[in-house]
Amino acid sequence: MRRMTPGGAISGTTELALLGAGVLALTLSGQFVHQEIGSAAFFPLVILCAVGAARAAFLCGSDGRRDALVIVLVVAALLRLTMLGADNYFSSDVFRYVWDGRVQANGINPYRFVPAAPDLAFLRDEAIYPHINRADYAVTLYPPGAQLIFFLITRLGDSLIVMKAGLVAFDGVTIVALMAILKRLGRPPAAAVAYAWHPLPVWEIAANGHIDAAMVAFIVLGLWAALAARPLLAGVLVAFAAMVKPIALVVLPALWRPWDWRLPAVVMATAIVTTLPYLGVGFGIFGFWPGYVTEEGLASGERYWLLGVLQNLTGPIPGGTAIYLVIALAALGGMALAASFRRDRSPERALAGAAWLIFTFLLLLSPNFPWYFLALAPFLALTRQPAFWAMTTLAFLLYDVIPDDRVMTLAMRQNLLYGTTLLCLVSSLWIASRWRKRAFDGDAPK
Repeated sequence: MRRMTPGGAISGTTELALLGAGVLALTLSGQFVHQEIGSAAFFPLVILCAVGAARAAFLCGSDGRRDALVIVLVVAALLRLTMLGADNYFSSDVFRYVWDGRVQANGINPYRFVPAAPDLAFLRDEAIYPHINRADYAVTLYPPGAQLIFFLITRLGDSLIVMKAGLVAFDGVTIVALMAILKRLGRPPAAAVAYAWHPLPVWEIAANGHIDAAMVAFIVLGLWAALAARPLLAGVLVAFAAMVKPIALVVLPALWRPWDWRLPAVVMATAIVTTLPYLGVGFGIFGFWPGYVTEEGLASGERYWLLGVLQNLTGPIPGGTAIYLVIALAALGGMALAASFRRDRSPERALAGAAWLIFTFLLLLSPNFPWYFLALAPFLALTRQPAFWAMTTLAFLLYDVIPDDRVMTLAMRQNLLYGTTLLCLVSSLWIASRWRKRAFDGDAPK
């Protein structure tokens, strides 16, 4: 990092510390700003935090000094510790996590009863039960891997703060694993700041306590294992990540070497072993997923942003949802094959393949909840793609939780999120193509 110059320019270390202090101050004021002023002030606030993280990543990108890493880790820890006590008005999911852990601790399969069932009346309290969403009609939505984590964390303490602290611990694992990957790639570990200071994991894990923290941790650990030439361990880790949240499945093609049967075998074995403790309910193991698919517009096609944009231009398309899903699956399948059968087996290409599979999945699925985009957040530290920054940062536009808050319609916010993401993607691809053309013509700068 640059030193103080006679002209008075601050050193890179000082700038990094100032950026960290700014990101921390903005984050601490975030909930007050959101509740008292509204989303019109909150959205710019988190965007500023993301800009701070991006600038810090630039400063740390070529500097391996210890003081930079210390600043990154201290600020990352403060961001998470100070947000643990934030109110969970953005999402009530974490209350279900505690409930599911409590149910299991009493020897009851969490897929068997809805929380409001008379059989579970003896477990109800005032701190957790009243805040459980879908309590009267939905059994748990969360897969067996998530259930195991809920059970283990609640054995440390049957409370909201313990659950959130446990998920923050997974977030810490992600940061350490990212540092290990960066070191293996020959890059400064402090470059993990792109993830460690980004507002998405801070808000969605430390403040809101989402189980996606565990999924992300196991994905990044799996990527580290793959780069360390331990493909079977990588398969187990990513397979377990998928048993926490299925999004992780799209990473597996980037780890597989064609015709190697061992990776699919360990993935299947991991899924079976994780599921066995809950198989007493038979097909009930799928929990609320069938209802969720309908409730969230996945079956009707209302969820899919690209399909909606097309039908706004053309009018309703007969069989549009089925056609869209076929095309989306074909696109993902083609990318998966390309990632698996790539000739370049370098670590950089493996990471890029995993990142683009997650990005494409999120774009095609177009979820309405910011925490889904956590799967992409670690790749901010591992790749240099503006579209990833746009998607993970503008995901905050999907918040709509304050009554009478004057915000744009959901459709307008989705257009801004996904439209800006695509604009960044097209722009970066155009710039890259121009650069390659100049290099081919011998005109690229030396």
